Amino acid sequence: MTFAASKSKADRWMILIVLTVLAVYFYIMMEWLFFVTKPSFMSTLGFIEALKILWIAPIPLIAMGIAWVFIFWIPSGLIRIRPVRAVCYAVGSAFPALILSLAAFLMIDNFTYTIFRFGVRSASGFLRISYGLFLLALFILSYRFLYRAGKAFAKSSLYRIAILIIPLLIIISLVCAVAVYVSSGPTARDSEYAGAPLKRRPNILIISSDGLNAENMSVYGYHRETTPFIKELTSGALFCENNFTNAGSSLASIASMFTGKLPTRTRLIYHPDILKGIHAYQHLPGILKRHGYRNIEVSVRHHTDPYDMNMRNSFDEANRRSVQERYVPGWSTVMLGQGSSYFLGKMYDRAADRILHAYGVRKMVDPFAEVVKSGKKYTRDVARIIDLFSFIDASSAPFFGHIHLLGTHGPLFNPGKRQFSVGQKQKDRWMTDFYDDAVLSFDAQVDEIVTGLRDRGILDNSVIVICTDHGQGWAYDLKLPLMFLFPGGEQVGWVTTNTQNLDIAPTLLEYLGVKKPEWMDGQSLISQAADPGRLIFVVDRRHGLTGVGKRREEGDAVVAPPFYTLGFLGVFCCDKLFMLNLDESTLMISNIKGHTAPCSEKDVPDPQKIGQIIIDHLRENGYDTSSIESPLVIQR
Repeated sequence: MTFAASKSKADRWMILIVLTVLAVYFYIMMEWLFFVTKPSFMSTLGFIEALKILWIAPIPLIAMGIAWVFIFWIPSGLIRIRPVRAVCYAVGSAFPALILSLAAFLMIDNFTYTIFRFGVRSASGFLRISYGLFLLALFILSYRFLYRAGKAFAKSSLYRIAILIIPLLIIISLVCAVAVYVSSGPTARDSEYAGAPLKRRPNILIISSDGLNAENMSVYGYHRETTPFIKELTSGALFCENNFTNAGSSLASIASMFTGKLPTRTRLIYHPDILKGIHAYQHLPGILKRHGYRNIEVSVRHHTDPYDMNMRNSFDEANRRSVQERYVPGWSTVMLGQGSSYFLGKMYDRAADRILHAYGVRKMVDPFAEVVKSGKKYTRDVARIIDLFSFIDASSAPFFGHIHLLGTHGPLFNPGKRQFSVGQKQKDRWMTDFYDDAVLSFDAQVDEIVTGLRDRGILDNSVIVICTDHGQGWAYDLKLPLMFLFPGGEQVGWVTTNTQNLDIAPTLLEYLGVKKPEWMDGQSLISQAADPGRLIFVVDRRHGLTGVGKRREEGDAVVAPPFYTLGFLGVFCCDKLFMLNLDESTLMISNIKGHTAPCSEKDVPDPQKIGQIIIDHLRENGYDTSSIESPLVIQR
């Protein structure tokens, strides 16, 4: 007796719905286990919050699956032609088969990559094609498995048990979703800020290069001519002599630049941190977007990508992904909660990246290899500039863009221009001659970008910001470049007092005629001079760092209470950096090399007082500071 003959047609379709729901819960469970057992955005969530994600995330997929089955169930009931019914049932079974095959594909890829450091992302050529064939084979096997499972249901009491269990599972999911919705109160989007209508609508472009030291740039007095073009621009620029980062990692530095908030407020310090709650909606790109700007981010996935850091309503396009690709609509955040919405987005990324790579549609990038192991960072920067101008050429509205170039990111360099390293081989890491050539290459790229804007006739209506995320080797205790180029040579001058990347967003907003929102921590550099003695906060992740600014390899931070990924918090005061090691209660003091406006010793507060300011800042931002011993151990 066949499956079709053993049950009525209605029972057969009901069994398919049961299998679809079970397949979705299995898929979500496997992905949830992947995220919850490794450093991820769930690492800083409580177990109850993570458990809510497990129950709520299946709801959209279940709705899609049931809708898919019903679409083919209806014509199957209306058209009494056996081949048509067979085709309808076969197509209706495709959704759960796809879900199961994806779950198996990702589980296998997780295993091989974790154990052998080999998976879809590292496959190329015939092996990449083999992964595509393997996924197809898994789909066929999943389809056959569902058919056999359906027959097993028809012959056993499992079907009746499942009919009781499935509604219970769905009820639990819906109750969790309702609880999240009720407890959320006003949505985070209610706190979005636009400000008054703009006085002017110039294009805005932020050009940053990873790990760029001011001390290696001739525009900052370096003995080698590494930045001839940028130096020419200074006569018409607002130029900052003593600028500092607010974080020792690209992720936190770029996030703080966009949000105008200190990393200690957003709790985004290092991977796997993301922006959460209202912080996901409060940022410069969102303000500009609400004023009609089209926004693009061109950088690298994982490390500086706004979608990966959960920066919502921010960029129309980010690293060759458009906002239309954001598979999870905005309303889902209200209905499902931000955690479940972000989780579904990451699930989509993991599946789509591997499928598109396996079938040769879009290459999957290994974020770690992209910034550390690759010797082709400069050639990839060429592609980034092409992507930027492709977006600009397609834009009718004013645009806001951020392009983050990686040519100066070590420890090895592949400069496009060879002047100081001619005839040499890069035998060691962090070789100065190769780094200086990388800086020279960045200068040429700035020239190319400015020329491209001029050739398109939009340079005179564009604001350009040149900056970096942190110093060479992820150092945070160095002077860093920062300069603004406003249309018509407006706001020209030299700022000698300490500035920070956190000041970029308020400065741009004031130029546009928008009042700085209260949630921004930085200050505009246009209307008033920065206080020479103001304290500039800087963070670094928890790791094995033994001294201020020592070079170390990028990798996942330690995530553990009470400070989670935060390991160091310090302040710049005049020409000094006071950095508190949170694990050892040690305050390390260092002088800033090449500072052009040092203060007298009497203007610098006592180290213990500085330490107390740091501790108070932590406490005010919700950190448990009971583990910090006082008085602090001072280390010079």
